[in-house]
Amino acid sequence: MSNASHKKRYITMFCTLLIVFTCLVVLFYQITFAKYRKEITGNIENDVADWHIKINNEDVYGKSKLTNTIQAVFENNNYTKDGVIAPGSVGHFDLDIDATNCDVDFNYTITIAVDETSSLKDLVPTTFALDGGTETNYSNTGITGTITKNSASKKIRVNIKWNDSTGQTQDNEADTAIGANSSSKALMKVVINLNQKVS
Repeated sequence: MSNASHKKRYITMFCTLLIVFTCLVVLFYQITFAKYRKEITGNIENDVADWHIKINNEDVYGKSKLTNTIQAVFENNNYTKDGVIAPGSVGHFDLDIDATNCDVDFNYTITIAVDETSSLKDLVPTTFALDGGTETNYSNTGITGTITKNSASKKIRVNIKWNDSTGQTQDNEADTAIGANSSSKALMKVVINLNQKVS
């Protein structure tokens, strides 16, 4: 075999090895590069706690005022007909707070006062009871408590009275004037604050 033929054979083998080596380097580079360039996306999914509370069957989400009026009940007595009030009348209204669709515990504070536009200034809350329990005297600090997440409704009954005792805002003459005016209204304002409990 001639020297030229030997040389040609080495060059061919060298070129073949060079091509194989180059392919191996490129392949190794791609595998390595791909390992560091790998990108995987995923979603972390958690449910957000529901904050849907109903008061007297009305969802309060997004509201600053209840659409439905809270109805007070004044039963008749020997001297007064059903559904109206007069000095000394007693009645009640109910607040039903439903947390069935609320996923967090929350505190509530309920304050009650005569509305500024009320003709009658001597209508006052006297006592309240939770879920038919023992009656507690109402104080100016209001009614406070906690409701547990996803719990059935809690019923708060508030007893109210046209307080006609001595020293009230209106005297007998003012009471008589209210009764003589057919457009007189006895209005109360109930403010309910609901705040999520946090640790």
